[in-house]
Amino acid sequence: MALPVLARLQLQGNETVLDAGCGSGRVTQHVLDAVPNGRVIAVDADADMVRAAAATLAGSPAIVRQVDLLELDLPSLNVGVDAVDAVFSTATFHWIQDHDTLFARMYAALVDGGRFEAQCGGGHNIARVHAVARDVARNEQYADDLYDVEGVTNFYTPEQTEERLRAAGFTDVRCWLQEIPVTPDDPIGYLRTIILGPHVERLGDDLGMAYVHEVAEGLGFPGNVTLDYVRLNISARRP
Repeated sequence: MALPVLARLQLQGNETVLDAGCGSGRVTQHVLDAVPNGRVIAVDADADMVRAAAATLAGSPAIVRQVDLLELDLPSLNVGVDAVDAVFSTATFHWIQDHDTLFARMYAALVDGGRFEAQCGGGHNIARVHAVARDVARNEQYADDLYDVEGVTNFYTPEQTEERLRAAGFTDVRCWLQEIPVTPDDPIGYLRTIILGPHVERLGDDLGMAYVHEVAEGLGFPGNVTLDYVRLNISARRP
């Protein structure tokens, strides 16, 4: 899903790019390939992800830092620049509650004329998965720990996002939804790590994996499990 988003930046190869929410660094490698004469700054709020990204990107010129995007301030990170030519992000923003502050930070990180291209969950993203997850969470052994866990993700509409982007100062704003169904080869592992990680963290490994298996079964496991992904695409520019 990330490569078409990166392509939208139309990088010339000498830009400085911020990968906002780099995760394990696997996608960051593609950003590096796109700017052979530029530089890449990869940031993530999760310490484990930052360690993984540092290992993935070891030997590359990428700069990796741990920082909450709501507190992002490039001059304080000692990365050699105060602003970047482009901000790129995938599969991150739906984990963040305050999108008003988020977009203000992204705006501040860009040079004048800088491009902002991102994609995250939006609209009715994984609505079927969440419906099954809620039903299973009502079971007695899970209910005390999972009563509020759905609040960890935020799936906004294009209209809400465009309004926030313009309020932050962005121009050339365009947001749209895109349905991208995913049928993972390993549904249990995918649900455990990508979608239901916060649930497992609340429950602990043993009870958490029992929960994951029940959700997977509700989605059709051991047959094919198709996840109803809907991605919110974000395109904007700092004037």
